[in-house]
Amino acid sequence: VLNCMIRTFTPQNYPLKFLGKANTDRTFKSFMAFRAVVLFPHDFALMSFYEFYAMGMPLFMPSHLSKYLFPFSASVPLLDWLPDWLPEDSDRPPHSPLSLTSSDALRYWVPLVD
Repeated sequence: VLNCMIRTFTPQNYPLKFLGKANTDRTFKSFMAFRAVVLFPHDFALMSFYEFYAMGMPLFMPSHLSKYLFPFSASVPLLDWLPDWLPEDSDRPPHSPLSLTSSDALRYWVPLVD
């Protein structure tokens, strides 16, 4: 959808060029030539986020918390699982920092990240 909107609404003489990942050879050398990246994460552990962040690349990402709920992530069932032999701990946070499948979990952890 975003690519379609960009193609449709970008004026012909616009000074910036928008490319999708498929329009590149997907190498770090190519990505370093970009001024910024628009990233829509589809999983909480999306490696490209960490890679672009480490490269010092300006990142544009959704600001609304609903875009960071990942109910279809393959790892979701394992995130809050605790073995039976592990004692209940009153100091344990109410949500796993990896289980971002509810708005309550996001509201708890977002203020604690940079």
